[in-house]
Amino acid sequence: MSIGIQEPVNEITKVGVALNKGFALGDTVIYMPFFAMLGAMAVTVYWPIISLSTLFFAKGTPSYGFTNITSYSITLTLIAL
Repeated sequence: MSIGIQEPVNEITKVGVALNKGFALGDTVIYMPFFAMLGAMAVTVYWPIISLSTLFFAKGTPSYGFTNITSYSITLTLIAL
């Protein structure tokens, strides 16, 4: 996120950066195109995609402590589909 839309890593931690990347991916891929076409249906897909993206980007960061990723990922994928 080099265009100045977030605070420095030392203020928001690497998990915060992962969360910002998750929202950026969700906004770019799901929310903007689908909301324009399908309205409220886009919101149903939007949140699972942000959650999955955040888990993906946060994995391996020092404060990442989520351990139930498999069942969470399967559930969110099924909701998004």
